[in-house]
Amino acid sequence: MDKKEPKIKILYVPSLNVGVTTWRIENYANQLVEDNNDILVHVDYLADQNVAWDKVCFNCGETSDIIIRTLEGHFKYFDIIVFQKIQNEEGLVLVEKLKKKHPKTIIIAEIDDAIGEVTPSNRHKFTDHHSKAAKHLVISDAVISSTPYLANSIKKIVGNDKPIYIAPNCLKLHRDLFNFDEKIELEKKDTINIAYVAGGGHDEDLRLFIKPILNILEKRNDVRLIIRYGDQKPDCVPDHPYIDFKSNVVEKNTDKWAVKNYLNSMYKLNADIGLAPLRDTEFNRCKSAIKYIEWAYLQTPVVASWVEPYKNVEGSLHLTENDPLQIQKTIENVIKYVGKQDYSFLRNQCLQLYNIKNEAKKLLDWFYKLKGDKYE
Repeated sequence: MDKKEPKIKILYVPSLNVGVTTWRIENYANQLVEDNNDILVHVDYLADQNVAWDKVCFNCGETSDIIIRTLEGHFKYFDIIVFQKIQNEEGLVLVEKLKKKHPKTIIIAEIDDAIGEVTPSNRHKFTDHHSKAAKHLVISDAVISSTPYLANSIKKIVGNDKPIYIAPNCLKLHRDLFNFDEKIELEKKDTINIAYVAGGGHDEDLRLFIKPILNILEKRNDVRLIIRYGDQKPDCVPDHPYIDFKSNVVEKNTDKWAVKNYLNSMYKLNADIGLAPLRDTEFNRCKSAIKYIEWAYLQTPVVASWVEPYKNVEGSLHLTENDPLQIQKTIENVIKYVGKQDYSFLRNQCLQLYNIKNEAKKLLDWFYKLKGDKYE
């Protein structure tokens, strides 16, 4: 019997770091494949994951030749191609060229971050990436965003007529994505552990909570601050007997904090309280509430800044204004309930609020609508 032609053929082309790619691309692609046997969903990195395909697609010998041939074949075959944020002119030139050659192929820009603003800690790493990302939005037929706030900021670039779909970040438990071992036994402890886990570039956000926590550490000898950070130790974090700071980069714990081990590594910190400090900036407002999702899955209460990604979460959060005294009071109030309140409900709560199965179904419906509109 001949194999039936898929109802719709969808290609994802990642371009960013493995963490963002997992949340935005792999999570959704895996769920779409798992739930639908009559569609085709494929993920193609086009180059080594440590190489920006959109930079090496021209003037890089055989690598460029392979990328060009492969992408040309994809434009001929797939109905929809979702390109994660393109930040290099070479990639934009190639996509524009192929789009003109294959106008029926729908191209979608997948955006999970502010366009036009960078955290101060990361400014030295970027040149004109944001202008290229803005152009990527303009040449695309549609856009996928992670939050309503980010979607509204994108409209300032593309106008109100371009379709923008909001696909929230959702946790997809999978052996190769987020793998969680229910059998992990935590060591007994006589301390209250407050934990902050983040990639690099959040020095200014972390600074908000340091002084209030130091005040708590001065008053109590049973509280510990645990920090796992994806960069060098920020100047705001002092050497202190009750602060356990480790840089994932300096310590070379890349495998331990790889995405598939990430939840397990967070869980092993044996945290009683998770922290999500954020300054109220345009960059942070465009972020999503990933730290709530992660800590809630681990059944750990979160103290978060009262800013855009967290203040609109419908789940149980301990929100605080970014005032030192208010931060301290909020953390101290949560400390009072450590060991006295059951937080097991948080896991089901976050999985319901950010349900990958439901969201993937709605995303697929939108893909069908785009395909129908395009071919009418």
